[in-house]
Amino acid sequence: MKPCLIVIMAAALLARAGWVCPAHAAPLTLPEAVRLALDNNPQVAAADFEVAAAETKFKEARSNARLHLSLNASYIHLDEAPELSVAPISLSSLQGLMQMLHPGAPIPPMQLSIPGFALSKQDMRRYTLNAEQPLWTGGRVKHGVSQVRHGAAALDAAAQSRRRDIAGATAEAYLKAVLARRAAGVQQQAADTVAAHVAQAQALFDRGLIPKYEL
Repeated sequence: MKPCLIVIMAAALLARAGWVCPAHAAPLTLPEAVRLALDNNPQVAAADFEVAAAETKFKEARSNARLHLSLNASYIHLDEAPELSVAPISLSSLQGLMQMLHPGAPIPPMQLSIPGFALSKQDMRRYTLNAEQPLWTGGRVKHGVSQVRHGAAALDAAAQSRRRDIAGATAEAYLKAVLARRAAGVQQQAADTVAAHVAQAQALFDRGLIPKYEL
C-alpha cells in the first residue's frame, strides 16, 4: 500500500471515529487511532489470515514425523445369530464290523450326531488400534518442516512490517490533524480578537471619541 493511500485511510478513520467529539466525549487518542486503523485495514486482515494458515501447515508438517495413533470401533447387531447344523453321520461300516464280531447279535443302527453351534454372536463389537510412525523418509519430512517454517516466518515478518507502516502513517495523520485543529483554534482566536477591536473602535467612533480615519 502506498504511503499517501495509508494517510488518506487513516484520516478517514479519524473522521469516522469521531475526531470532532462533543464537549462531554473524550477525544480520540493516538493509540486508539492506531488500533482503529489496524482493525479496519483489509490488507492487515489478509496478512494475518495468511500467517495463521502458514502456522497451521507448519503444525501439520511437523506432525508427520510423530507417532500417529488411531482407534477404530465398530458394532454389528444381527437379528439372529448364525448357526451351523450338521446332519447325522451314518456309521454303517462300523455297524457291519460289529455284526462280524458278534454274529447273530442284534446291533442297532449306528450314527454320529453333532449338535449345531453358533458361528458368531448376535451382537459383535470390534476395536482396532493402529500405530504409525515414519522410520526413514530420506529427509523429506525434515526438509518439508524446515521449508514451511521459513515460509511462515517470512509471512509473519511481512505482516509485522505492514502493521508498522500503517501505524506510522496513522500517527502522521493523527499529528497533522492535531496541528490543524490547533492552527484553526489560533486563527479563530485571532479573528475574535480583531472583531472585538473593531467593535470597540466602532463604539468609540459612535460616541465621537475617535475620528473616522482611526477606524
